[in-house]
Amino acid sequence: MRVACRIALALSVMSAWDVGRASADDVRWRDAATLEIEGKGWADTASPFVRLPDSVKDKFSPLAWQLSAESAGICIRFDTDAAAVSLRWSVASESLAMPHMPATGVSGLDLYARDDDGSWRFIGNGRPAKRDGNLARIEFPEGPRRRRECLVYLPLYNGTKSLEIGAPPDAVLEKPAPRPEDRRRPIVVYGTSIVQGGCASRPGMVWTAILGRMLDRPVINLGFSSAGTMQPPVGEALAELDPAAYLIDCTWNMGDGQEVYTERVTRLVRTIRKARPHTPIVFVAQSHIRPETHPTELSRRLEAPVLSLKNEGVEGLFLVPGADLIGSDGEGTVDGVHPNDLGMDRQARCLHPIVDKILGGSTPPRVYIDTDLAAEVDDSFAVYRALIAPEFHVVGLSTIGWEGPLDFPTNTRASQKMSEEMLGLLKLEDRISHPIGAPNPMPAASTPVDSPAARDIIAKAKETPAGQKLQVFVLGCYTNVASALLLDPSITDKLTVHVMGFRYDDERLTPNESNTQGDPHAAAHLLKSGVELKAMVNSTLRHFQWTKADVDAHFKGKGGVRDYLAQRWESYSPNDPQRTLWDIAVFEAVLRPELATLTEVVHDGSRLHVWTQVDIKGMKADYWEAAETLASGSSKPHAAAEASTVKTLDGPSKPHVYIDADTGNEVDDPFAIYRALVAPEFHVVGLSSAGWGETEAFPTNTRTSQRMNEEVLGLLKLEDRISHPIGAPNPMPAASTPVDSPAARDIIARAKAMPAGRKLQVFVLGAYTNVASALLLDPSVTDRMTVHVMGFRYDDERLTPNEFNSQGDLHAAAHLLKSGVELKAMVNTTLDHFQWTKAEVDARFKGKGGLRDYLVQRWESHAPNDPQRILWDIAVFEAVLRPELATLTEVVHDGSRLHVWTQVDVKGMQADYWDATAAPAPVSSKPPASVDPIVISRGEQAHSYQAFPDACRLKNGDILAVFYAGYTHVSLPADDFPLGGRICMVRSSDEGRTWSEPAVLYDDEDDNRDPHVSQLDDGTLICTFFSIAEKDRKRLKTIKDPKLFEQNRSDTGVQIVVSRDDGKTWEAEARSVFPDWVCSAPVRQLPNGVCVLGLYRGDEETGLSIAGTARSTDRGLTWEAPVAIKAPPGVGLNAETDVIRLADGRLYAAMRSFADDMYYAISDDEARSWSEAKKAGFPAHSPHLTRLSSGEIILSHRLPKTSIHISGDDAETWRGPYPIDSCIGAYPATVELKDHSILIIYYVEGGGSVIRARRFNLKPDGIEFLPL
Repeated sequence: MRVACRIALALSVMSAWDVGRASADDVRWRDAATLEIEGKGWADTASPFVRLPDSVKDKFSPLAWQLSAESAGICIRFDTDAAAVSLRWSVASESLAMPHMPATGVSGLDLYARDDDGSWRFIGNGRPAKRDGNLARIEFPEGPRRRRECLVYLPLYNGTKSLEIGAPPDAVLEKPAPRPEDRRRPIVVYGTSIVQGGCASRPGMVWTAILGRMLDRPVINLGFSSAGTMQPPVGEALAELDPAAYLIDCTWNMGDGQEVYTERVTRLVRTIRKARPHTPIVFVAQSHIRPETHPTELSRRLEAPVLSLKNEGVEGLFLVPGADLIGSDGEGTVDGVHPNDLGMDRQARCLHPIVDKILGGSTPPRVYIDTDLAAEVDDSFAVYRALIAPEFHVVGLSTIGWEGPLDFPTNTRASQKMSEEMLGLLKLEDRISHPIGAPNPMPAASTPVDSPAARDIIAKAKETPAGQKLQVFVLGCYTNVASALLLDPSITDKLTVHVMGFRYDDERLTPNESNTQGDPHAAAHLLKSGVELKAMVNSTLRHFQWTKADVDAHFKGKGGVRDYLAQRWESYSPNDPQRTLWDIAVFEAVLRPELATLTEVVHDGSRLHVWTQVDIKGMKADYWEAAETLASGSSKPHAAAEASTVKTLDGPSKPHVYIDADTGNEVDDPFAIYRALVAPEFHVVGLSSAGWGETEAFPTNTRTSQRMNEEVLGLLKLEDRISHPIGAPNPMPAASTPVDSPAARDIIARAKAMPAGRKLQVFVLGAYTNVASALLLDPSVTDRMTVHVMGFRYDDERLTPNEFNSQGDLHAAAHLLKSGVELKAMVNTTLDHFQWTKAEVDARFKGKGGLRDYLVQRWESHAPNDPQRILWDIAVFEAVLRPELATLTEVVHDGSRLHVWTQVDVKGMQADYWDATAAPAPVSSKPPASVDPIVISRGEQAHSYQAFPDACRLKNGDILAVFYAGYTHVSLPADDFPLGGRICMVRSSDEGRTWSEPAVLYDDEDDNRDPHVSQLDDGTLICTFFSIAEKDRKRLKTIKDPKLFEQNRSDTGVQIVVSRDDGKTWEAEARSVFPDWVCSAPVRQLPNGVCVLGLYRGDEETGLSIAGTARSTDRGLTWEAPVAIKAPPGVGLNAETDVIRLADGRLYAAMRSFADDMYYAISDDEARSWSEAKKAGFPAHSPHLTRLSSGEIILSHRLPKTSIHISGDDAETWRGPYPIDSCIGAYPATVELKDHSILIIYYVEGGGSVIRARRFNLKPDGIEFLPL
């Protein structure tokens, strides 16, 4: 991917330390080339800071050779004891920046220094201002000290002509000690613009540099923008190097077909392997911002040859999937392709554990614990062992019940309570997710029980970096993990499950044990699921006895969680001097494998591993030693300090929503809360309560709101899924004085749990004290929230607090305004006419049961005599869910910036609310919407074969699609299909999401085919087509007649039918317009009303086909004689001609040729004459042209498969092809949707052919598929 033109950005990126100009008088300069240069593969280059030597010039493309002069990845390593260093450098090009990449990354320098703990720390950067003689002085934050090791990274997208590093004359500035022997061999990374550094803000932020610092070894960056194509000689150059590993990241530049891809990958591997038989080669699949696209087509093309080579026995090959590289929240790129700093960091973090493991390093495994904590004494002791283990990275602690159906849910809640208590004592409740598990065991081996725990296990498994597995420890019933595997089988290969349970007697596995017998269906599924399974069996632990005396000696009186464990023994079994602490064994066996024997077992055809022996004394000694290293409540366990934040169970793309409401105050709150809870776009994580009114009434009112919140959640069966803490008992007494409450603390915890780059969306429907107190109690959450409030007034462009919510909580309102939090207000004045009627509520909700009847009763009890009310709070959710229904305006109030909704579409919001609440609220998360194509053509009238579609937008907003319907590619009349092929139509009134049943548009006794449709300026719909008939009009006996394609056929030429009522009815008889020509394109109307139709026909004299067009000046009633488009000598234009008007008034005609090449011609006189046809430069059949509102032109076509090209310069140049589908058939058509995404329809050739529809967005380097 060649990063486009280089235009400087008006962007100043300030480092943490001031960068000043260096003075030449007080600095001793040293040529950087005399220090340690890292990141180069060859020493004999033309100048010190270019990447490739002359000896390999012929092994790279001319573009890659040109780009090798840009110093990406090269860095200078040196030692100094100076308090500051100075940098003086010149670059090769005056283009210092690019539109999407700042000068600091393109042409700047980065200084890093090694910290006392051995890690690398960013110190500052050199910002370029010109090509020659840039100067910077960067101070070390701790000032002068003994020697420190430093790195200076060179520009990513500019050449470095010269670089000098300066220090005071009396300071040390010299080469550093050599790297340790085991970290000297570099990593070689070969790839695209993303490898070269597009679009990091600084040279040190390209992922290759980040990875190098993580691994603490050199990295050679051989990234070449648009030129990372693995062309065969490259392997020879790479094989000259002797790295620790090769990373190949070329997928974005590999637009070739599978055959070319396979040939290049295979040849690259074989060439490297010949010289480097054991060096690991890691292929990196295509990154993409949309999770549903993975694996992408390019990734699949890469996977095929890599797996083939591995199957042949080629060792040391690795493939990293693209799904985990840059995250799935859409925040990781600058343009949909090139990573920003966040994306670069994510890619490095994804690759680090994989490469580290390949090189012999290690990273702590991600651990998830699922436990029936309250069932026995041992669980809490075992969980403690895992939480304090520095070898573990604990990411989740979920709970499960035990016993029969009546007791199971109560027991699950008891375990949940203990889980929260333990995490609280260790101050880990904000760091480790702890969802509640299933309310009952699985009722059958194939029937999962959905729960927050199962969904969290799925989410954590999917977040686990490629090459690693989530280590799940199941200390009780198996339903949570078995359900996760059933709900999403794709995680099977991303888990290792360690269970407590089963027996193993006489080399035979049996379920005669409490965990297994209590959950037999889940146990059965685990055994047959294919997941990697390890069991600490009951029979191995007969003598695993622990004494209360030892527990007291180590834990009693020590406070915190250790006293908690001692008390747990005393409360559960006060008279037992010793017990079997079963669950500790499974953690000790994994942490200290030398203390246990693991044996492979085959049970009913399934393979698993069983621990058959344990060293009891060794495990006890290790447990007590580990427990002594951590005083309860003091420093946090290592695993917890590294723990990942809680992420959404519903998928990474949904916003986390927190609602704070004075639910008991008015009618509107529960109506609004219901809207949020049923929104599939939201992942609601909390619902807290607020009071209102005078101080003495406030706590009672808060409790009323709390009760109603619990009632709402209970009716939707969400009380165990959404936290619902009580809020403050009184409003804030001063603008700087918070009121601590469970609600404020929960808001803080949820904000801190947000993934990097995302914010908690807090909706405040009443008093502001809970959220304002959260901001005061922990200001670090300020940048992790967006707060949407109901309140204030906005009169005459002035914000005032003269409104109920604001006036009732003035101090909190004042703090919100000055806090710096991102703030949006749905102001009182915007909603003066936001009236809702009781009659409408009754019609929609009354008698429907559940929460909907509850809402009716709420209106009747609170406002029994009001036929209409303003349901204020609904508006803020509708404004966020449907932003097109509201106007958001930036406002400055006393120096603070916020946004205010100043207008709302009342009717639109009401319609959307009733539509969203028409069905019962979902009680479990929905799977993410699919971006796969949908079929729009099936139906009785469409028979068994549908093809050759077209579509257009109607003036009433509908999309009308027409297509050919028959029994095969040519459907002549037969006794069992009397009228032959017909023209059908379908209609969508919701932007292509759903379509009507196919209806017949036109059908006579011929094979009517290739329909196209357009609507003229007066509303007339014109459908053009042509027909085929058996020459003597004889019917076939049957549609299965083997002589179908041997018939002597003729065609009717171009025919037209018209509709004047948006396609509801059509003319009964078609008009024959051009008997000697056919068409496969719609009528195109020019701004002056002239209509142009693309045509083509055969020429009996030459045997070649001819392209042409015809004009109509009376909206298709009559037509001028067709005009042929001249073809080059010997070229046949099998044309399927389509026409589009260019911005300068000329017309552009696209035509299929007798070969694969597409041709085009230009008309300067509105299709009265045409230039000679020329090659467009790429293959394409069945062209269809669409002008977008952006001015771009989409050319959709067949070849390769179903694809599009895009032009941003009025058909002067085209970029593409971008594949839409892998099917042949095509004859595509595109329609721009109201949100400016694109709908494309096309057909799939073959038996049972259908019309498909797909939606996508255009991106700078391709397309992004979207759900329909």
